Amino acid sequence: MKFESEKGGLFRLVYLAMVILMLSIFTIKITNDRNGFTAYNLIILAPALLLAWVWFGTSYTIDNEYIRYRSGFIFGKISISEIRKIEMNKTLWVGLKPALAKNGLIIQYGKYDEIYFSPVDKEKFVGLLQEINPSIIVKDANINS
Repeated sequence: MKFESEKGGLFRLVYLAMVILMLSIFTIKITNDRNGFTAYNLIILAPALLLAWVWFGTSYTIDNEYIRYRSGFIFGKISISEIRKIEMNKTLWVGLKPALAKNGLIIQYGKYDEIYFSPVDKEKFVGLLQEINPSIIVKDANINS
């Protein structure tokens, strides 16, 4: 089952501002350049294309064995049987974050590994993982326990 990444307000603002800035620079460069479209213009346009790739291409797929994640050029898979703990409604400030929002899921797997995801439907995502691996411990930061 495929899950899209939630897109948080801060990320929306930053991404939109960056894309508008880069496209504005690209447009000004193209209109003022006597040589027309050059390879240098692609260098200016490349960051906007990369941001668009991350924005539209961040998702997670769960099958019976793995979580597969993709966010632009970052991709990989995690064995569901190796997942030890999931912390809901938290933000990972350091580490691998193929996500576009705060207050997502910190998934701890293997011996010391962790990754941050932000699926739109967190409860359904975690429920599906627990169906496959019932030994996963789930802790919700919004519930004091």
